[in-house]
Amino acid sequence: MAAPFRYGAVYPRGSRFRRAGRTPGVFYDAERSRTAAVQMAFHRVLFFAESPKTPWPANPGEFTAFDVPVRTSAALDLMSAPLDRDRAAWTQPCDYEPCQTLAQSAREAGIALIRYESVRNPAKGANLALLSPASFVGRSPKKAETWRIRLGPFGAQVIREFPRERIECRPDAFEQDPRLEAMIWDRG
Repeated sequence: MAAPFRYGAVYPRGSRFRRAGRTPGVFYDAERSRTAAVQMAFHRVLFFAESPKTPWPANPGEFTAFDVPVRTSAALDLMSAPLDRDRAAWTQPCDYEPCQTLAQSAREAGIALIRYESVRNPAKGANLALLSPASFVGRSPKKAETWRIRLGPFGAQVIREFPRERIECRPDAFEQDPRLEAMIWDRG
């Protein structure tokens, strides 16, 4: 769990709350495993958008979601007032500058966690960005769930066996992200 904070390597590309370069780590989490699974499906789809000649995988990818208890008294909630007034800035699909600037200011103010809306999940679940490993409660994850992500011309299917849950992400589910505008869904 502390891996994002452990290594001093250069971060190759920026993410929502972390700038590219030699920058402090961020542990990305979600309040519910379904939100994390849809986020993962989006990133799998994005990989194939950037590799248009790569055929869809024959089998679903298998991923493990695990429960990571966290606790802090120093948090920001971008989904609640007054910070939700800037929702448009926090939910940009590709322009992470406002979030990166906020994360930098939050670190300087001793904020350890940022709660924010999932841009990738059509159900708008909540994600968490941990800016410090001090927020972890315990030394290891608690429960684990297996999710399978199947990709194809139909979009993405996100499936958990137990308890049974199936989420369908049609090709238009992530259309707000301009990196998917030229996505080739039919790969013959």
